[in-house]
Amino acid sequence: MPTRILRKDDVTRLKEAKTVHTYRLDVGKNMKRLTAIIILAACVAFVGCSRTKIVPLDEAHMSGAAFLQSSVTVKAGQPVKFIDNPDGAQHILVVGTNGAYAPQQGAPDQLTGAGLTITPGTTDQIVFATAGTYTVTCTIHPSMLLTVNVTP
Repeated sequence: MPTRILRKDDVTRLKEAKTVHTYRLDVGKNMKRLTAIIILAACVAFVGCSRTKIVPLDEAHMSGAAFLQSSVTVKAGQPVKFIDNPDGAQHILVVGTNGAYAPQQGAPDQLTGAGLTITPGTTDQIVFATAGTYTVTCTIHPSMLLTVNVTP
């Protein structure tokens, strides 16, 4: 085991305690503990991050009967990418709530009336030309709601 060299204040402290001992530090044992803690922390961080999907602000991902996020943000004139999981379901997207179309001034034409049909494994882009807040829902899956924030 490596021996630690005592500093002057260490010697003084030992003398004050009226005890003289060989002061040794088991560097190897402490380094093993520190290494184990670092590895454990890295594993926990890695496992936690591996389940987290970072989605760009202009993408609306769908899986099954749900949007993976509750909102997206784009600038006026930029598209929102609606991406359906290959193992997902068909969706018919419209502006509105609870699966029902509700006219909204400035909403893209593709999301009005009969809506936009998206099939599993496909991506469609819709341009939101007018600033505002829009709610997008699925007529097949009424619980699907997405807020589209369009900034000027």
